[in-house]
Amino acid sequence: MASSVQIHPARLNAQGFNARSLVVPGENPAELEALALDYFQQFDPSGPVEEFLVDTLVLSDWNRRRYTRIEAQILQADAPTGKAAQQIFHRLAATERSYFRALRELRRIQRERQANGEAVAPDAVPPAGKQLLDSAPASPEAPRIGFVLPVRAQPAPPPAA
Repeated sequence: MASSVQIHPARLNAQGFNARSLVVPGENPAELEALALDYFQQFDPSGPVEEFLVDTLVLSDWNRRRYTRIEAQILQADAPTGKAAQQIFHRLAATERSYFRALRELRRIQRERQANGEAVAPDAVPPAGKQLLDSAPASPEAPRIGFVLPVRAQPAPPPAA
């Protein structure tokens, strides 16, 4: 479970997903922010590679939701064999492949990290079939534009002599 020190930066980082290029008219930016926060809290990425993989999960999930909604709209207005329906079907399939590739790689990296004795969030490597949705803050080693670094606890100063 993420501590209060981790949750605030995770919330701020999740707001980075509120870019205009990611949210189209008719979509709720708060839903994308909540989705990103959930993934970052669950997977608690450590370093730029894990952060990239969690970002990929968030964006793939967001796009899958979008394409599913668009597909339903197209099927109401177009024949199921129409060109637009086929394009959405292909994009949806590609998004799902991207999601599961990123998830597989993230699990592999986090298992390696755990085997090396490094801390991994308890839910970071969920058993197969577990519902996905939860994750934590970005690493200070690789700041990204628009993202807020987590607040790290400072070691206590040595006692005065």
